[in-house]
Amino acid sequence: MATIYNNPLPLNLIFFTSTKGHFGHKDIYQHTLNHLKKQINLESFKNKVAHIKVSPSEQDIADEMNGFLREIGFDYVLMTTSDWSHNGNHGEEYTKDIQKVLNFMSQNDMSEYSLWMEDDYIFDIKQDESLNFYFNWGINALKYNYDLLTVRFNLDIPDESKIKKYDALLYLQKKDYTKWGPTVTFQPCLYRTKDLWWAYCVFLKNNWEKLKHTHIELRSGYSLFPLTNSPMPFAEFHCDIVKSVHIGTEDYKEILKKYE
Repeated sequence: MATIYNNPLPLNLIFFTSTKGHFGHKDIYQHTLNHLKKQINLESFKNKVAHIKVSPSEQDIADEMNGFLREIGFDYVLMTTSDWSHNGNHGEEYTKDIQKVLNFMSQNDMSEYSLWMEDDYIFDIKQDESLNFYFNWGINALKYNYDLLTVRFNLDIPDESKIKKYDALLYLQKKDYTKWGPTVTFQPCLYRTKDLWWAYCVFLKNNWEKLKHTHIELRSGYSLFPLTNSPMPFAEFHCDIVKSVHIGTEDYKEILKKYE
């Protein structure tokens, strides 16, 4: 029987952002969070943890971001200063940020489940339900099936032949979902908090030399697989039900107009 969770949900919000922004736009993270705030009371998250990747010489931007994040309701804002680039050391630096956040969470009183969000994705709800409803659905899916590892809000419409119906709203990635098999992406996704910590701070840490040259999202999937007996442990809402939308683009304001 499904459990109905009211405020607060047993859910952390983990939010990753940076002072670089996207295509020269430094305010997209604000639009992402303001859009989220319209769809759900941010007090619905028991804990809100943000990480800002600070580029050298951009501490003033980081301070401004910290102020916004605190004002909108984040309980914890972590920062790491490092010189990085999307086409260079992004994967390694991002991994360090993720491990820093998860180790911090492991030492504080965090909820059992977490929503992972990057700073340039918003939610597009296709049916007459609330975001709270879908978070409840995903949490229950993880609660009652330990072999299930993720519940994703998908960006792209999947190939119907490569997904398998799981329940009324969720589908599983089949073994041929991608040429690498079922996989994880950094679109908004629900996890068990402890699963994330184990994957990144135990498995990946101890297998870094083997996996460090693998794409960071594939690395995430490989690091989760030891926690399940299922060959299809990654679930997603169908895009016809609810999906994510990428706004980390040059024309993000035009995209946002479609979802106001």
